[in-house]
Amino acid sequence: MMPQLLIAAFRNIRKNKTYSLLNIVGLGIGIACAGLIALWMEDELGFDRMHVKADQLYEVKVNMKLGDKVLTMHSTPRPLAAAIEFEIPGIVHAARYSDNEQRLPVTINDRSVYSSGRYADPQLFEMFSFHFLEGSVSKPFSQLHSVVITDEFAGKVFGDERNVLGKTIRLDNKQDYTVSGVVSKLPENSTLQFEWLAPYQVLTSAMNNADGTNDATDWSSYGPVTFVELDKSTSLKNVNDKLKDFIKSKSADQKKESFLFPVTGLRLYNEFNEGRATGGGRISQVNLFGIIAWIILLIACINFMNLAT
Repeated sequence: MMPQLLIAAFRNIRKNKTYSLLNIVGLGIGIACAGLIALWMEDELGFDRMHVKADQLYEVKVNMKLGDKVLTMHSTPRPLAAAIEFEIPGIVHAARYSDNEQRLPVTINDRSVYSSGRYADPQLFEMFSFHFLEGSVSKPFSQLHSVVITDEFAGKVFGDERNVLGKTIRLDNKQDYTVSGVVSKLPENSTLQFEWLAPYQVLTSAMNNADGTNDATDWSSYGPVTFVELDKSTSLKNVNDKLKDFIKSKSADQKKESFLFPVTGLRLYNEFNEGRATGGGRISQVNLFGIIAWIILLIACINFMNLAT
């Protein structure tokens, strides 16, 4: 039966070449477009899902009142990470991650290339899934002026040279840093994107004031993003209850409230209104393109059937 149907189909194609070509090309284009949209949607929906502890990772958000409006921001006080890791039960790790990307020249053997880097606390490597090709996740920074680089960046600055651990690079033509680790570059659908990471302590050590104080211990000094890892058995609600007025309790001048927001929602559910997540954001675009993909596929199938009959 099947061979007879195939023979009949081929005869029909040969008999109506133009219509058959339109049928096949139209259906093919429709399937291809829908497939490309599906691949893009898969990439978006998988944002930050590559981390083993993805469901335990959160970013601290801060609500600040401006007039009669509430602004939700990701910039946090510099002392926050260390304080909440020590004082709030259920928080396994907390790490600062510099908010602004640093575009700095990196010099190796009198040759300079521009690079993209950040500053972070070493706990970050315990929280997110980094694959160390050289060095150790338990001791990513061997000293203050050490740096962890990606394998892609290592190839850019050291070429085919292997075992770059202990090599020296100069950042911003000012300070030499020793390579203490090489990690595989994270996928593009990861919030963390960098070519090098240096200790956040490098920034805080440069914040000493003439009066002997340091901005890194000032609760009114905002700057880094703060990431948190919760214990699996910990209630998010309980932690948020303790975190809500935590900043206020440290400084009478601070009227801001804070809460944890899932890292896996940073890309898609990044819309806030009056200090609360609305459930909207980029996910609206993803859903819209999903509908468009189905419409394209449906139209392609209808056209195929109409031309075939």
